[in-house]
Amino acid sequence: MQATDEREAVRNWRQQLWYALILCIVGVALNVLGSKIPGILGVPLYLDNIGTVIVATIGGYLPGVAMGYVSNLVNVAATDPGTAYYCIVTVLIAAACTWLQRKGFFDRWYRLPVVILVLAALGGGLGSILTWFLYGYGMGEGISAPYARMLYETGRLPLFWAQFLSDFFLDLIDKAVTVLISVVLMRFIPESIRRRCRMDGWRQTPLSEEERDAASRSYSRGASLRTKILTLIAAITLFIALVTTAICFYLYHNSTLAEHKQMGRTVAKLVASQIDGDR
Repeated sequence: MQATDEREAVRNWRQQLWYALILCIVGVALNVLGSKIPGILGVPLYLDNIGTVIVATIGGYLPGVAMGYVSNLVNVAATDPGTAYYCIVTVLIAAACTWLQRKGFFDRWYRLPVVILVLAALGGGLGSILTWFLYGYGMGEGISAPYARMLYETGRLPLFWAQFLSDFFLDLIDKAVTVLISVVLMRFIPESIRRRCRMDGWRQTPLSEEERDAASRSYSRGASLRTKILTLIAAITLFIALVTTAICFYLYHNSTLAEHKQMGRTVAKLVASQIDGDR
């Protein structure tokens, strides 16, 4: 009997892995497709986190963070290499969506503004700071750059705050559209499929009412195994994202220096061929 239960548990675990994998693939496709829509419509938005929000909300921390990381790599290879520098932002957005979902912020429409503000703070706020350092304490060249220049040219704001405010408010609109589209799409996903895709680490028979009462009265000095595993996975993923961002920044810095050095040599050779040094 016990062997049969173990085989059934293993089979259910494998099915859940397949459902989570399919959910991640669909999430990556939604991110790539969403990033193409603004260019087609000519609107200054990104919409490249729709899949991240859906996967992190339904699947949990591990599928959401993994999908966000892979989605960045796909965008690097397929569309924009510059997205590699913002890998850590996508990972944090996925983790934030899972946490907010477990706190019930996706259950009521009136709580969604909190979700939008948190995601905009990560995407627009933290992303703007990364852009500031990436471009050598200067203005970036993304979608928000024209609006940042307009704010800066008014003479009322320093360069950093002009870029930061334009990034944040533009991302606020982007995340509002992203969250609304994600919530609408999730309404069409049956609850049975959601349960199959959810990876929350629960693998034991549900406790009875008496057992839950006894467990709540018991005292434990340390964190639960589930909390430790999730913390370890989150720390490893965050570390990988940080390392990826650092490597990309290092490569970008070196390639930019090499490009400008080559440009300087070319200009020097052109000037030397046209100017008589003896005169």
